[in-house]
Amino acid sequence: MALIQLQNNNSIIDRLSAIDTKIAESLFDLRPDPDYFALLKKALSSKSANATITDEKSNMWGLLPGLCCQAAGGQASWADSLAASWILFYAAADLMDSIQDQDEPADWWKKGGPEIALSAATGLFFSAASILSTFDPCQEISGLPLDFYKEFYRDFLQMSSGQYADLRSDQLSLDQYWEITSKKSGSFFRLACRSGASLATQDLVCRNHFADFGHSLGIMIQVLDDLDDLNCLLSPERYRGYRSIFRSVPYIYAFQVLPDEEANLLQQMVLELHSNPQAGEDAFTLIEKSGATVYLLTQIERHRSLAFEKIEKAVSNAEAREMLAQFVRPIGSLKK
Repeated sequence: MALIQLQNNNSIIDRLSAIDTKIAESLFDLRPDPDYFALLKKALSSKSANATITDEKSNMWGLLPGLCCQAAGGQASWADSLAASWILFYAAADLMDSIQDQDEPADWWKKGGPEIALSAATGLFFSAASILSTFDPCQEISGLPLDFYKEFYRDFLQMSSGQYADLRSDQLSLDQYWEITSKKSGSFFRLACRSGASLATQDLVCRNHFADFGHSLGIMIQVLDDLDDLNCLLSPERYRGYRSIFRSVPYIYAFQVLPDEEANLLQQMVLELHSNPQAGEDAFTLIEKSGATVYLLTQIERHRSLAFEKIEKAVSNAEAREMLAQFVRPIGSLKK
């Protein structure tokens, strides 16, 4: 079986190009208004899920369904439509998350406001659903599990419920954070890996191993993103808003373990980030003092071990196993 090689740029570009073609064909077939079509293209071009190999490594998540299909004994191309749908859902969910967290808007919707971004996210959701509804697995696939589509949408409802729980709480505890992260990022990446593997195998135990691999991968990615929020305290030009800081696990950990006086001081520092140039550096120092970074790197290592354990059980082909391991191994050591 010929495998996609992550070290082979041509192989990766070919796979991403095939997925991009599926997205373009789907949008064309739906025949949206030209202006709205242009808006959707802007939304996609600004999202890492739809970027090319020439950009950051985090732009390669769209390969996951095909790689898991391949590792489970199928061909990566079987998952092209599935990957295209997942990428559109990914871009839409990321956009919705930015709106709900009141992040700094991207250039393409800064002038029009969140209403424009919400309109684009809605279109991306429906476009993703359209691809999934017309998904016709090739004849080599022995048959999808009967609950394939139900599982697909169930994970999205889990993700949505996690976002809702996030919005309801003014101050998250660590337990709440991990529960929400499991539902949001964990569910989303579990979906990509399990659904890709489901195209190649009907072995429920094997599919669950891929699901657990994706779950741990998703949590690691979210923790790394939250660590980036911590770095934003030292880079005001990257600061996305106090809500993102309050929802990030470095802040949550520090607020929970620091003495009340220091925890309240930390909260005030974050609220003053726009008005006090020194507030970001002071908040960063206080969070570091709490041991948050060590705690988070420990959590990343725990989920890295879990991810390795699951692909060891799920994948017999050493080359395919190493290919998936390459997604997990660098997380926590990448510099943004």
